[in-house]
Amino acid sequence: MSADFLDDASEAEIQYRDRCIGNARRQSRALPSNGHCYYCNAETENGVRFCDGDCRDWWELEQEANRRHNGRT
Repeated sequence: MSADFLDDASEAEIQYRDRCIGNARRQSRALPSNGHCYYCNAETENGVRFCDGDCRDWWELEQEANRRHNGRT
């Protein structure tokens, strides 16, 4: 492997990580805990926004689809 290939891979990994961190920070500011799951409306513990990982994943997919189709969340 060449150093250029490894440098490119490392740079891509850094950019991906930074995007993921930015997305998580934006989402956590936008979604305060309200005692209910943002996807299915089930009751949640204090400080929890989704009842489980599936609801979180489905909610994120819907938000991304809204951004693609409407240009916003």
